Amino acid sequence: SCMEDVCGMLPFLRKNIPDQFYRLWTSLFLHAGLLHMVITAAVQLYLMRDLEKMCGPHRMAIIYLGSGMAGNIASAVFIPYRAESGPAGAQFGILACLIVEVINVWPLLIAPGVALGKLMAILGIFFFLGLMPWVDNYAHITGFLTGFLLSYALMPYIAFDRSCLLYTSPS
Repeated sequence: SCMEDVCGMLPFLRKNIPDQFYRLWTSLFLHAGLLHMVITAAVQLYLMRDLEKMCGPHRMAIIYLGSGMAGNIASAVFIPYRAESGPAGAQFGILACLIVEVINVWPLLIAPGVALGKLMAILGIFFFLGLMPWVDNYAHITGFLTGFLLSYALMPYIAFDRSCLLYTSPS
C-alpha cells in the first residue's frame, strides 16, 4: 500500500481487498509531483476558465467531479491495486464538454472546423501521453465518455436560426 506508506493514507480494512472508497474523489486533488501539478493547472486554466463562465460553477463542478470519479472507478476496476493521482478523468470530461459545445453551436461559429480540430488535437496528444507507463488511459476514456454524457444532460443549449442574426431597420 504505497499511498499508506508514502502519503499516510488510511490502510485497507481487510489486507487483500482494496476498500478505500474515499480514493474515488481524493485522488482528483493529489498530484505526482510539481510538474504534474503545473500541467494540471495549465490545462484547467486553458480549458476550464471560459467554460465555467459560460455554464456556471455548479454545472462545472458536477461535470468535473462526476467525470473524475467515473474515471477513478474505471481505474479501480481495471487496475485495482495501483495507486492513482491526478484529475485526468475529470480533465478529459471537461474536454468532452468543450467538444459538445462546439457541436451544439456549430452554425454560429465562424470556423467551427478549426475549433473542433484544435480540441481533437489536444485530445489526441493526451491520449498518446496516456500510452506512457504509469499513466492510466482507463480513467481518460471513461472520464471522456462520462463528461460527454453529462454535458449533454447538464449544459444549456440555445438554438438560434439565421433569421435572428439578421438586422433589419424599421421602416
